[in-house]
Amino acid sequence: MQVSLVRHAQTTMNLEKRIQTRTDAPLSKTGIWQAESVAKRLCFDMFSRVYTSDKRRAVHTAETILQLNRNNVKPIFQQDLRLRERDFGEWELQPEAMMFAEAKRLGVQVNQLQPPGGEDRIQFARKGLDFFLELCELTELENNQVEDEHVLVVSHVGWLITLLENLGQHPGIFKLVADEPKQLLGVPKNTSLTRMTVVPSEDEGYKYEIRFSHIFDDTHLEQI
Repeated sequence: MQVSLVRHAQTTMNLEKRIQTRTDAPLSKTGIWQAESVAKRLCFDMFSRVYTSDKRRAVHTAETILQLNRNNVKPIFQQDLRLRERDFGEWELQPEAMMFAEAKRLGVQVNQLQPPGGEDRIQFARKGLDFFLELCELTELENNQVEDEHVLVVSHVGWLITLLENLGQHPGIFKLVADEPKQLLGVPKNTSLTRMTVVPSEDEGYKYEIRFSHIFDDTHLEQI
């Protein structure tokens, strides 16, 4: 099973460098170009399933990808609340610089912060992992079409960072194969693309093997 993870395109709040979690801001002009750019990159991919959060920045990005797709296939399209960005509580719409300064003061990564009134980061990570495990279970079905499954997931920066970090913290479940493992600890730009193949592991110490071919790749944005 192939899985493509995409961060949503730039929004008006991204442009203003404000913390945006539950706020449902639209794509900026640049964001629309970004969505079209990643859509052109993926135009020949045949997606069988598409999942997004319910926020319009993610839905708009996913819809653009499908609108420019050249395959005459209509995939399953579903919004899933588990793909939402982590709620940053009282920090919502505050300048991003404030968040980065607080992380530096405490000597932690941004996703390790606990904003006042914000969502617990452990519970947030668990939701993302539960969603991904459900995807992985597709590989266990006795169905000849499983190998042809190509799933597109459009979500948010915190969700993507947390998921990839979380996969590495479950060695009994996931065997990660990547040419540059350090890239898994990076920060994805808007519409960056992560591609992976998920298969049942032949190694008895793991349940699934995840082979990465691209991690937070944004080469399609070089023309913008």
